[in-house]
Amino acid sequence: MLGTSSMRPQCTIEGRDFVRDASDILDQLLAAVDFEGARIHVILGYPRSDIGKAELTARLGQLLVRDFSIIKVDGFLNTNKDGRHPSRVANDFVVYRRFHEDIAFGGPHLILNAPLMQSFLERFGECSEHLMFCPHMAKFFAIEIHNRWRALGKPSNLLIEIGGTFADAEVSAYIVPGIGILRESCPRTRSFLLTEAGFNEEGIKTRPIVMALAAARQLGMRFEIVFARLPMNFPDVDDRDHLNHYVKLKIRDSLVCGLRPPGVLCIPYFQRAGLAGYSEELDRSRGIIFPTD
Repeated sequence: MLGTSSMRPQCTIEGRDFVRDASDILDQLLAAVDFEGARIHVILGYPRSDIGKAELTARLGQLLVRDFSIIKVDGFLNTNKDGRHPSRVANDFVVYRRFHEDIAFGGPHLILNAPLMQSFLERFGECSEHLMFCPHMAKFFAIEIHNRWRALGKPSNLLIEIGGTFADAEVSAYIVPGIGILRESCPRTRSFLLTEAGFNEEGIKTRPIVMALAAARQLGMRFEIVFARLPMNFPDVDDRDHLNHYVKLKIRDSLVCGLRPPGVLCIPYFQRAGLAGYSEELDRSRGIIFPTD
C-alpha cells in the first residue's frame, strides 16, 4: 500500500526481508505528507454509534457544494477477501448517495480496520521494533488518510466519518491518536462531535455533552464544534441561536476552569419529522461550521 523504495535498506534473515526501523520509515513518510492547503473535517460520535453521523456527514457535504469528498472509517474487523465490508445491511454509503448521486462511493472512500491492519503488518510485521497501536498504527492511519485523499483527486475539503464512538477500543487505540497526528500534518484539520442534548426525551439536559467532552479530554481530544442532537419530541424553537447559547453556557459552567468550550449547534433528532428542516438549519450556520479563514 505504501511505497518505500527510497527508505532505508532492509535486512535478510533466513531468506526473509524485514524492516530494521519502522519508526524511521513512518516518520519519513509523515514528513512527506502535504495536503496542499486542503481542509479536513473529522466527524465523531458519543455516547453511542447509532446517533446519526451519516445523516450529518452527508448534509455537511451539501454545505461544501463542490470539490469535497467523504471517507468512512470503520473500526470493526469483519471483511471479505477483497477487503470490502461483507455485510448485507445497508451501510452509510446508502445515506451519502441520497445527497450526492454524482459520487461513486466505494474503494478509496472506505477504510476498514482489518485490511488496514493487514497492510500494516505486511509492511512492518517483521520489524525489529515492538510495534504498537500508538504510535505506529496511528502514524500509519494518518499516512493512509493522505493516500486516500490523493486517490480521491485531492479535494479541497475532506469529510471523515469515524464509525462507532471515539471511546470504543478499536477507535481510541490508534484512530484517535491518528487524528492528533493529522492535526500536526494538516493544520486545517478540525474535529466535530455529534452527541445529544437530552435524556429519555425529558427536554434539554447538557450532562451527556459534558460527559462526552470529559471523555474526550482524557483521550487528549478537542472539538471545534459540538452538534447537540435534540430529543425526538422536543418542540420547535423559534430562536435556535438562543438555545445554542444556552447549551454552550451550561457546558462552559460544567467544565474545568480555563478550558475553552467548543462551538455548539443544536440540531433536530435525526429520524422522523426532524429531518425535514435539518439541512436548512445547518445551512444557516454554514459560516460557523466551515469558517473561511
